[in-house]
This record gives sequence, structure tokens and C-alpha cells, in this order.
Amino acid sequence: MKKAALVYALAAAFLALPVLAQQVSITVNGQPLALSPGPIERTGRVFVPLRGIFERLGATVVYSAGTINATKGSTTVQLRIGSTQATLNGQVQTLDVAPFIVGATTYVPLRFIAQSLGANVGYDNSTRVVSIEMAHGVPVPPPPPRPVPPPPRPPMPGPEVRLRNQRPVPDSEITNRFAVISAEFSREVFADSVRVWIDGANRTMQAGVSSTGFSFRPPAPMDFGSHTVRVAGRSRDGAGFDRSWSFRVAREPISLTINQPAPNAAVPREFTLSGSTAANATVRVTAGASPSSTGQFNGTTTAGPRGNFRLDVSLTTMPGQQTVTVRVTATDPVSLRSTETTLRLRLAP
Repeated sequence: MKKAALVYALAAAFLALPVLAQQVSITVNGQPLALSPGPIERTGRVFVPLRGIFERLGATVVYSAGTINATKGSTTVQLRIGSTQATLNGQVQTLDVAPFIVGATTYVPLRFIAQSLGANVGYDNSTRVVSIEMAHGVPVPPPPPRPVPPPPRPPMPGPEVRLRNQRPVPDSEITNRFAVISAEFSREVFADSVRVWIDGANRTMQAGVSSTGFSFRPPAPMDFGSHTVRVAGRSRDGAGFDRSWSFRVAREPISLTINQPAPNAAVPREFTLSGSTAANATVRVTAGASPSSTGQFNGTTTAGPRGNFRLDVSLTTMPGQQTVTVRVTATDPVSLRSTETTLRLRLAP
């Protein structure tokens, strides 16, 4: 019983494999078509190796990632391994059997390929001969290309084009929002080849460009934060270059001026502090017996629209204390930048 089961299993496996159509022969315009490996017959259809049939019928073929693309003149054919859908000149066609792969060879349906490329296909069942007739005959393979002499060695390129005297200085921080952006080239370039980008926007047409450098004046105030300048072009000997640098635009520090009392002035335990800073800034005043202490006063006020402020200070001093340190901090409500000043005063007896 075991032997019989093994025989049946081997027979079933053999029948499941594609049949090599050794008895089928193919002619193109009466001339035998030799294919290696040979045709395969599957479900009553003859399949042939991919490149052998396309190239014999005068088509160029590209195979990539399971997709077959063939072109002959204005005719295009596309098939996919394992798919019964094909495309002929952009129109979807349905195949009886999908292309498949055996070993290292891709097989395609002979009749569909030949008819798609303009050939007539006939089959003589008695002789098992597939005859393909091309309307214009079998294309003559082109002669092998003549060897092309190697091109002359290009001249050695000159030194690289670099940027120098960049403005603003690379990695610097500036407060002028209208600062001119410029640089010089380390060697002469073709001015027409130069392109200038600021933060990715092409500003070449607004920049002044020459063979030795470029300059760009912003037509509007630059945004606060980081900015990147990129310059590309070609040197006189044709070598390309692409250089860039960055800088930052920062808000100007806010001003803080104490009008009264004057430094080292003698003040009573209660006095008025006044000054000027940024418009609508928050002003915080602390006081202590030493620069590191602030426990003798803590108060806050808001500067007016013109930046003027005043605050009444009432000190809680210690017996025998002769001096007091007043620290004033102003914070701009727009930029949130702060500035600070310290005032050392004498206590009046």
C-alpha cells in the first residue's frame, strides 16, 4: 500500500508541473525559431521565453520587479508575472493564462505577444507547428556598434570656489533687520551662472551679481530668528560650486534708565524710584542689605506707552544698616526680553 501511495503521489506531482512543449516548433515567416530553453505548453497555450520572442519580433523589452514592458515602434505591451491582465497601447486586455517563471526563465503567452506586435499566428495541429507571419518580414538585427574611442581626458579642475568676507558673518547674531547680505568668491565665476537663495527663496533677480561676488539688500525687515544664505554657480573652468552659511536676527536689548535716585545717593526708608524703559514693560524692583539679598522690598509696576515708570519704595531695614542694594528688572511684553540694573544707595540717618 505504501508503494502504491508513493507512486500515485509522484504521478500527481509530475502532472502538476508545466509540460515542456518539446513536440511544438515555431517558425517566423517560414524560418525556424530556435529558443533556449524551449517552449512550454500549459492549459493548451504555448509559452515562450520572454526575451527570445520579443527580440525576434523586433521589439525592445525591459523587465523589472515582475513587470514586463515591451516596445515596437508606436506599440507598447505590458504584462505582469502572475497576472492575467495585460495592457496593449494603454488598453487593458485579459489573458487566458498569466505569465510565469520557471527557474531563471520568464515565460509569456506566444499568441498574445505575436498578435500584439502585428503578426498573424497559425497552428497546424497535425505537425504541431506554430507559424508566425510578420507583415513586413522579420527585422534584420542591426550591425554591431562600432567601437567608440575613449573621450579625451578632461583638464584638471582648478581649486574650488569658496566664499569669503560673508556679511553677516557666519553663525553671528545681528539686530539690524535690513542688513546687507553679501560675499566674495575666492576665484572668478560666470556671473550668469550664479544663483542666490535666502531661506530657500530665489533672490537672484534682486541681488547684484558679478564674477567676483554678490550683494543683496532685503526690501523688507527680516524676521527674527535664523536665516540661511545659499549661493551656487560655475567657475570659469566650468566647475560647479554650492556654498551656504547661516546667521541670526535678534531683537535689540531693551533699554533701562534710572532717573532717580542717583547712584550712591542718600535716601530715606521711603523714597520714589523712577526711570524709563520699553513701552508697557513690566518693571520689578527688589531691595536688600546686600547685592545677593532681596528681602527688604519687592514691588512691580508697568511702564507707560512711552516707557516711563515710577514706584514708591518702602524699605524694611535692620538696625545699624547704612546701605541698601536696589535691583531693577524690566521685561518687554512683545519680545519677552529682559534687562536688569543694580543701584547701590546710602541710607539717610
